[in-house]
Amino acid sequence: MNIMTNLRVHIAPIGFEVDRIVIPAREQRADRIWLLTPKVSSPIHKFKSDIKKQLKSHNIEIKETVHDRADPFDIIRATRQIIQQESGNNIFVNLSSGSKIQAVGCMLACMMFNDKRNVNSYYVEPKRYNQDIDGPLSAGVEKILPMPGYDIQVPNKLLVGTLHLIHESGRIKKKDLLAKMQSRGLAVIHPKPDPNLDQGGNVILIRAKPGSEAVVGLTRLNHKVITPLQEWGFVKVDQIGRSSFVSLTDKGENATKFLPKS
Repeated sequence: MNIMTNLRVHIAPIGFEVDRIVIPAREQRADRIWLLTPKVSSPIHKFKSDIKKQLKSHNIEIKETVHDRADPFDIIRATRQIIQQESGNNIFVNLSSGSKIQAVGCMLACMMFNDKRNVNSYYVEPKRYNQDIDGPLSAGVEKILPMPGYDIQVPNKLLVGTLHLIHESGRIKKKDLLAKMQSRGLAVIHPKPDPNLDQGGNVILIRAKPGSEAVVGLTRLNHKVITPLQEWGFVKVDQIGRSSFVSLTDKGENATKFLPKS
């Protein structure tokens, strides 16, 4: 009989810390650790070699992904991608090893993308803070504190897919948006109910008689997609002449940076 064993996977932003990354991974018997590494050259990189050396000495597998440590949306994106890649494992996210903005981004990712209830976050209280400006900010570990988990709702796949379509297109007429959604499989015109079509809410099902597809399709688009995206604050609609144009708000643009395309 095969026994499936979930791995213990840690995620830790690299900041000006060493012990706050290495010791929790060792004490919690991590099998693998993902280091969130700044994409540009930084003084932080001088600590990475020591971190990796110590992790390897404890036989902990190391993986890295780059991110912009000053961009909260990119931090969420990077953390979300790891969470999705490690979806079959138990995930532990270190909120104390990087900057405050990295901690916030990682926490938000934990709250938004914990569909499988396998993502946990923790904070490491150090034994002391160092005075040496050339060394790590702290040394030792006093406590590893599990953080409470809460959920933040995210839009469904239909809304996220449409959001990315609008992002790709810029300002777009509603009828052209509907046509693009059909070409991507996000909208399906079918005159009769069909059990083989997606019933999970990930597509717009347009049940219309021949000749009325455009009117029914736009009605369904407004009801199922445009209005919900407006309620999220992600899109705005402008009426120019007889045409309605949809475009992203600043909030919508930012959402495309960390919400997955599919």
